[in-house]
Amino acid sequence: MKRPRVRVAKFGDVPQILDMIKEGHARSRYSGSTCVDERRAKALIMQSIQRHGGVVEGSTFVAVADTGERLEGFIIGVLQPMYLVLDAIEATDVFWYARPDAHGMTASRLLRAMHKWVPAGALIRHGNSDAISDADLSGRLLEQHGLRKSGGTYEKEKTK
Repeated sequence: MKRPRVRVAKFGDVPQILDMIKEGHARSRYSGSTCVDERRAKALIMQSIQRHGGVVEGSTFVAVADTGERLEGFIIGVLQPMYLVLDAIEATDVFWYARPDAHGMTASRLLRAMHKWVPAGALIRHGNSDAISDADLSGRLLEQHGLRKSGGTYEKEKTK
């Protein structure tokens, strides 16, 4: 399998990034009860590309893994105040996705690209759920990139 080139996303990538969001949703446990709002998703992708590369609160990072024939993964990161109210900055991913048939290094290379963008002194924080893929597998990858496990995610669907 050809190793993709990780590069900054451009507006022409929006349809393929949207397709990957829909593909990930279709693989998720939420696929039967929710749907992707394409208008909101496109707006998020486009706004993220517009704000790409800054190093202040509200800046984003958007990279894609491009084989030359198709995109096989993407990451959208954001800089925000830690816990949304502190005077320190954290970097987190809004989306981090690699297609199931992507090159084995794609997810790792997207993560590394985002981490290079993060300004010195910022905390890097990634959520890790099992909504689409194996949380243990992605957790090991995050640890390989120097992150430590800090708690966990708990969810409950509210009924009536």
